[in-house]
Amino acid sequence: MSFESNAEYASVARQLIDLAGLCNFVHIAVGPSTDSTQSLASHSPPRQIDILFLNYAENLYLSDLQLCEDLRLLHPGSYVVADNIGGPGAQEYVSWVEGRVVVASCVFH
Repeated sequence: MSFESNAEYASVARQLIDLAGLCNFVHIAVGPSTDSTQSLASHSPPRQIDILFLNYAENLYLSDLQLCEDLRLLHPGSYVVADNIGGPGAQEYVSWVEGRVVVASCVFH
């Protein structure tokens, strides 16, 4: 599942997904990430996230990760990958992740 707030970007992504032959495998939810995350959690049975890739407005990384945790969408063994964490918008996220005991953190350059 991919979350995209911009409908034009979602349209382009759908075309690429179709071109790759993955339209039966990848679903794009259009709208704010918080709405899409809550919708994912409301499925019955509840769905869980194996890999959470954060690559958008860095200032939302922490609140979106915490929402995923609050909704129990992550499980032992889930991976959380965040892109573009060197800028000022992601510093709160970086500090929070680095302060967690249960999280292994690596920075790649």
